[in-house]
Amino acid sequence: MLTLIFIIVTALFFYGLLPVLGAFVVRSHWRGVRKNLHASLFYPMTLHTPSEQEASLGPFRVLGELEAIEGNDTLWLKTRENRSITVDMRDSHVYFMPAFAGKEKFYPHLNPVPFPSESLERVSWNQVFSMPEGTKMYVSGELEYRAGRFRFRSGETAPLMVLVYNENPRYLVPRAVWCGRQNNEFWNFLTPWSLISGILILLIQSVYLLQNSGNYLIQFFCIAMALIPALLFLPPGVFLFNLYRKSWDTARRFRAERDLIRLSLLPDRGTVKEPAGEGSFTVYRCPSGWKNRRREGEGILSEISPLEGRVELPEDPHLLASYCQKKAFLYESISGILVLTGLVMNFILVWIVFTWFF
Repeated sequence: MLTLIFIIVTALFFYGLLPVLGAFVVRSHWRGVRKNLHASLFYPMTLHTPSEQEASLGPFRVLGELEAIEGNDTLWLKTRENRSITVDMRDSHVYFMPAFAGKEKFYPHLNPVPFPSESLERVSWNQVFSMPEGTKMYVSGELEYRAGRFRFRSGETAPLMVLVYNENPRYLVPRAVWCGRQNNEFWNFLTPWSLISGILILLIQSVYLLQNSGNYLIQFFCIAMALIPALLFLPPGVFLFNLYRKSWDTARRFRAERDLIRLSLLPDRGTVKEPAGEGSFTVYRCPSGWKNRRREGEGILSEISPLEGRVELPEDPHLLASYCQKKAFLYESISGILVLTGLVMNFILVWIVFTWFF
């Protein structure tokens, strides 16, 4: 009995608990990235030289191009106003937008340009050895003025964000929000080591049982539990696994749509029902499958910022975001059911084959 409990607990811990724990850590990290990006949309962009020699200017953001890298920790950027600023990169990361590779997906009801199919690439600054001059960057964080020089650094209220992009800055933010998440959080930094550890421990236990136990059922059960990761890819369960991947991709898309809708929410102001100003632009955005879809020009205009323009929505953004959240939860639940069903199905079939021949 104790052996059976050990086998089950080991499988649950290494195949279930640790990957799920890693998934929560990964999802929490990307949620923080999107939160910082969303918060930065309300930081000022226009730099003004203060009268004091030293001053803390608070949260700011800029669009710029790389001029040079000084030493190990300093970036020099040239802003759109032809100002040179520095960025303190100590203990920071750089986020790279996926390059255009023909894998983008176009959703005309969400954005005028295609969305990347891959996630942002997060790279520690210590691992960035060089970047070409003129690299386009979106930088936000705490801005200081010291000795006649503007300098960005990471602050408690405004963590430093450096986002490298290669597209029209007009569509930078929605594309970054779309791919600012991992494709599948359950395959994370803990998953490979957890699976390998679980397989090795249960295989060692299987060898021990084969040498010291005459209970063939417990021997087979231990071997089968050791090979659970492989059972997912055997027919007929593999067909459910493929359905799981499609369902999970759909859930991920609805979570991304939810975050795009939330971009239009202004802090403490709600939506703005007024025409767009001169020189601005408007993007129509509607969640997938939304029934009460209106025609362009009849929705709610919600101002974001001079960089992002305005978003026209068919209904209140809180209602649309809630709709996307429920859809994402539905497809995530379906994904879990598909994986468990395929696993149990294959396990039962292998058990039947074993008992039939042995």
